[in-house]
Amino acid sequence: MVLNDDKGKKVSIGLIVKNEDIVSNKIIPKEIIQSLEKKPYFLLIYIIREDIVKINIFPIENKTIKKILINLTDFSPELVNSISTILKDLNLSDFILHTTGICYAEEFCYYETYINIANLNEINITLEKIKEDFSNIPRINKVMIEDIPLI
Repeated sequence: MVLNDDKGKKVSIGLIVKNEDIVSNKIIPKEIIQSLEKKPYFLLIYIIREDIVKINIFPIENKTIKKILINLTDFSPELVNSISTILKDLNLSDFILHTTGICYAEEFCYYETYINIANLNEINITLEKIKEDFSNIPRINKVMIEDIPLI
């Protein structure tokens, strides 16, 4: 299964839920719920691959999460290093919750990262600056920054 086939593929879908929605959920074993850090919200990241869905659960303090989705011309070590350098140069490393990437076909490669933007003003960085810096990397076709909804 590929997400958003006609408007560009995605690697994952993210949602934010309140703590009580996870704690009261009957399909998550109690042992898992008890092991989760007690936070007011959880970021759920669904990664879909052919016939499986992987669900990552991240305890979070606030609901100000964005996903940076980057469309690449290819998935090379040099390009991943360039992305990592931008993240480091912008001091975003402490704000990253999750990163992943995939190529569906040669021309359909994606890298994405989920970041908590609650404290971006402390490091004097804007979403526009993040988008601009990633867009300036050679072999990056498009950079999108998406809100992660609270359900």
